[in-house]
Amino acid sequence: MPMRKFIPFFFLIILISGFFYLRFSASSNSSLTDEPSGNIDGSADFGESKGGLHPLSIEALRKGNYEGSDIVIEETLEPESNYQRLIVSYKSEGLKIYALLTVPTGAKPENGWPVIIFNHGYIPPTEYKTTERYITYTDGFSRSGYVLLRSDYRGHGNSEGEAQGAYGSSEYTIDVLNAIASIKKLKDVDINRIGM
Repeated sequence: MPMRKFIPFFFLIILISGFFYLRFSASSNSSLTDEPSGNIDGSADFGESKGGLHPLSIEALRKGNYEGSDIVIEETLEPESNYQRLIVSYKSEGLKIYALLTVPTGAKPENGWPVIIFNHGYIPPTEYKTTERYITYTDGFSRSGYVLLRSDYRGHGNSEGEAQGAYGSSEYTIDVLNAIASIKKLKDVDINRIGM
């Protein structure tokens, strides 16, 4: 009989000991931190950027320098009823990035045309073409009197660089930030009316 009373007590002691062991061994393990240590699947360590900021944080991106470049017309496409369609390029971190640019025809507003920076979603880089996909959306903005710039992103279409994807890399975001800086250099746009 006394042995039966001892068994639950013994299991309780083991349970409590296990709890304390796990609790204190985890807190003393220097490899466990509250900071992100890599991709969701744990495959890479992002490290830290200057100032101790995570390189994917908004604060780290705000500290970046995004000068863009002049926009270069690479190819003139067949125009639509009230806007021109162009394949253009700009620079992002030294890479030549291609984009679709549409420019309204007709009387320009006093302060210039408003701008839409259209950011496409995931399309496998091997399938991506500058003039395909999102046609209905881009056409709607373009017909409504907006200058529209849809960046290919690095590694897509004819753009230079390697497509890294949007997860675990800020490269596509940097391409967009350089697109904004570049579109501001284009004459006939209202730099105070740029949306995404």
